Amino acid sequence: MPVQIFRIPLFPLHHVLFPLIPLPLHIFEERYKIMIQECMLKGEPFGVVLIEEGFDTGKPARPYSIGCTARIVAAKNLEEGRMEIIAYGEERFRLLEYREVELPMRPIGKDNPTAYMSPEPYLVGFAEKIEDRVEEAGNLNVQSAEARELFLRYLNSLTNYTDQPLPQTELPDDAQSLSFYIGAIMKLPLEVKQQLLSVTSTQERLEMEARLLRQGIALLEGYASEPRQESPQASPSSAEAKVQVRMKKEDWERYFQRGRN
Repeated sequence: MPVQIFRIPLFPLHHVLFPLIPLPLHIFEERYKIMIQECMLKGEPFGVVLIEEGFDTGKPARPYSIGCTARIVAAKNLEEGRMEIIAYGEERFRLLEYREVELPMRPIGKDNPTAYMSPEPYLVGFAEKIEDRVEEAGNLNVQSAEARELFLRYLNSLTNYTDQPLPQTELPDDAQSLSFYIGAIMKLPLEVKQQLLSVTSTQERLEMEARLLRQGIALLEGYASEPRQESPQASPSSAEAKVQVRMKKEDWERYFQRGRN
């Protein structure tokens, strides 16, 4: 079967989007206002790719080659053309090449109709869809059951440590969707999440996640068993300071509220 190549506008972010996972975004840069408006007008998705080098504002960043299409399901218009949108991850893709799209001059504002600006270009990619290979159902069921049990234990350990209630959630039934869900929700370095997104074996992804979950559970249970410092004058060790920064309650709340890495 010949490879089907498609064109897709790209939104590089410091975030890894998985299929089936929601993504709230605040659109404020001129280039992305234009891009998102075009996607909404045409009813087409855009591609979310993790930034490998560069920043999510200013000059176009260099993205990783594996990303996920995002379908806009809700949008709210704000002042000055800004938008709040919610998109959902749909399908993974592999970038074959990408290039910058130069945008036309646009008026700066109503107060000075003769003043124009040239927005930064956005990236457009030419990509192919990637899928997990077909695997034996029995092995997938065993691996899925183990990952599900470990993930629930991980969430329980995390909520116990942070003293935060677990948001109501339903875990997906099928193995592939569960693997995407775990990869999206776990607190992991972005490079590790990118590896999970790039794997084309559901079983391999679940096995990787099971190892990561065991490590995460061991760390969380170790943190929870450590005595908390009561004295405001006490200086925490560097390791404890890192834990406090990474595991603050407000960080955990914000993580679930915004669904971001």
